[in-house]
Parts: sequence; structure tokens; C-alpha cells
Amino acid sequence: MEKKTFAFKGTVDDVKIHITLDKRPHTIADYDIGNDGKMKNIKYPVVIRVTNKNQRTQRNTGIILTETDYNTIANGDCRTKEKQRIRDMMEDYFDATCDRVIELKKTGCFVLSKVLKGERKQSNGNSKTLAVLWLEMAEEKKKIKTRDNYKQAYRSFFLANGAGFRMEGRRKVLTGRVLETMPDSLEDTMVQRWNRYMESCGNSASTKSIYLRVFRAVCRKLKDDNIIHNVPRLVIPKSSRRNDSFLTVPDILKLRDYQGPLKEYADWWIISYLCNGANMADIARLTWPDDCLSEFTFIRSKTEDKSPSTVHIPITSLLAPYLETYASPRVKGERVFPQILLDAKTDRAVVNRIHDFLAGIREGLIKICNEIGIPRISASWARNSYTTTLTWHGISDKFIDDMVGHTDGSVLAGYQGKISPKKRMKINLLLFTNPEEDDDE
Repeated sequence: MEKKTFAFKGTVDDVKIHITLDKRPHTIADYDIGNDGKMKNIKYPVVIRVTNKNQRTQRNTGIILTETDYNTIANGDCRTKEKQRIRDMMEDYFDATCDRVIELKKTGCFVLSKVLKGERKQSNGNSKTLAVLWLEMAEEKKKIKTRDNYKQAYRSFFLANGAGFRMEGRRKVLTGRVLETMPDSLEDTMVQRWNRYMESCGNSASTKSIYLRVFRAVCRKLKDDNIIHNVPRLVIPKSSRRNDSFLTVPDILKLRDYQGPLKEYADWWIISYLCNGANMADIARLTWPDDCLSEFTFIRSKTEDKSPSTVHIPITSLLAPYLETYASPRVKGERVFPQILLDAKTDRAVVNRIHDFLAGIREGLIKICNEIGIPRISASWARNSYTTTLTWHGISDKFIDDMVGHTDGSVLAGYQGKISPKKRMKINLLLFTNPEEDDDE
């Protein structure tokens, strides 16, 4: 009889629990075909198996491995982050199953079928898997960027919990038993594995925060719809981006005065900074107003579906030279910067075009910052730099909120628009003035 290797094996009150490779021929999950026409690199599912007396039950973990990789991981030889991640997943499954056996024994309700909670069972009449419900929620979102965030978080979550990819034509799609998970089978260990996976992928705190907020929203919707009763514990990391992702005026002036071959990328950052720190999606949609010498006005795309806020951008003498270089002729209603969107018409085309435009700016800025010796920045730093400069000049928070279109609870109801155009112009003329030198005068 073939001797099996167990990555994790233990006994709880005569109940045997172990994780092993299910090598039965009909369970083969993936393989390659060699030049001789035979299968090679055969992958089998990793299962968790529970035995009580003469009865046995098992469940796929969603992990598939070759026998060589399985034996390497089972013996603790995890020299890569990926192998260590897989071993951690196995340990989570093992520990959770042991805890489940102990819990059932204590309550006197031990039944073998209850140890491995059925991933296919229905909850309150719901027959849809977590994966299906998650994607349905994504498709309900109006904004493409929000839909993309839901789908990216979805992919990250299920990859972390054992999913893989298969090709459908030229498209990669997720596959794996974990996609059959029912909502009421969600466990804290799945979130723990996900956090480790995001860490191993090098995801930033900002990305992890976005993904976990999506997951929280999915869980809250499931709970509101009475599909689940308990939401897994999760801690959403706070990004340090808002604390230190800004340039001081001296560094902004270095960027403004840069004259190298990549000057265009520096100029686009300065344009965003002088336009109240507006993001490129809003700058791309700016149109020439009735009075082409006064102000641009727009509703922030980020808040238009929730609490619309109008932003007024003074056309200052600081901004004017950049308009002469990069803007279209001053014709009422025409786009100010048509080169950003080009001929993009659909929502998806607009999003893709802005993404590509920003990617070019980002790559250019990396080289410029290294050359002139300032912190490495991205386009998003312009907004934080704008608010920081005005704060250091002593401009009140209420005025700054109005200038950038904040709509959170810190803004007084009905305050929007009460700053006069003259005052807005005066505020934005401070953007190239160093507040530290100003204080010394």
C-alpha cells in the first residue's frame, strides 16, 4: 500500500484530521502533455480529511499541486513566498477543522458531516455562490472604476484562497473549488489568508484598503439581504498617503522650472496643482465657460452620484501660461484639454484613455523627480500638495473644502459657493509662494 505524506496530521478525541493530496485518477485537476504524448506535471487537489471510527469525510481546500511540490511543502521546505503562502493556507484549514471538532464535542452535537461545513448548502433560500453574488454586485455599480475595484478585489480574494486561472480563448478566468463557496461558509481564516496573500503580492496599504472596503460592502449587503448572519472580522489598514504624500512649495518650484526633455509631464502635474488639485478625470472634462478669462466650473466626478459638489477653478496668471501651451482655443463649451480623451466616447474608452494618459505622466515624473532630487510623486499628489500649501498659508479649512469640493461631514451645509470669485482668485495666487518665507517677512 502506498505510503502517504501528510502536511498536517493530528487527533482530537479519537477524531483523526489530516491534510493530504488526493491522487485518485478521476481527481486530476491539471496537467501538461509531453512530447511523448503522456501526461506530465500532473496536479491533484489538496484535501482535508476527517476520520471518526470507520467513517470518513473530506473536502477540497481549493489548492492544487504536483506531487513534488506537495511533498516539498509538506516537509516544510518553503523557500519561496508562494510555497509559504500555500503552507499557511493548509495550516489555517487544519487549525480551523480542529477547532470545529472541539466545538462540536463540547456542545455534545458531534456529527461527522457537520465538521466540514458544506460549501454547497443553501442559506435562507439562497442558492448562489459567494462568487456569483460578488460579481452581480459589481455589475450593479454605475461607475466603471467602482465595478473594476469590485472585480479586482474579487480576483485577489479567491486567488488568495486557492483559485487558479484557466484560459478561455484569449481570456484568463478564475477556476477552482473555492468559487463554489456559499456565503454562509465565509470564515475569518479566509480573510487572514487574503491579508497574507496581499502582503506577499506587495499590495500597498491603499490597495489593501480599497479591496477590504469592497469586501466589507459585499458582506454588509449579504447581511442586509439575510443571506449571512455573521460578517468575518477584518481590519482595514490606514494609508499614510494623506499624511506625507505632498510636495512643499520649494520642491513644486523645482518641478515648475524643470526644462528637460520630459517637461510636458512636469507641466501636467503643475496644471493639476493649479486647478485646485483636480484629478485628471475632471481636468479632461473641463470646458470653456461663458467668460473664458474668469473661472472653470465643474462637478466632481467622484461625488456626482452621491452629493454633487461644484468646484470653481480661477484662471489665474499662474495658470494662464499653461493654458496657452496646452489648451484648445477659447471657444465656449469646447473641451479645454481635448488631447486627454482624444476620441473616446464610451465610459470604458474614457476610463482607459485617462488611465493611459496618467501612466505616461507617472513614468515621466519618476525620471524627473530622480533628476531634480525631489520625492518621487504621482499625479494624485497634486491634490494633497494644493491643500497643504493653502493650509500652511493659513487659509481656513472651510475655504479649502470649498475650493476642492469636499462633501464630507466637516463641511457646513449650504456653504458651497459662498466664497466670492475675487477671494478664490486671491487664494490660488498663493500657490507658488513659499508659506515658510512668507511667515518670516
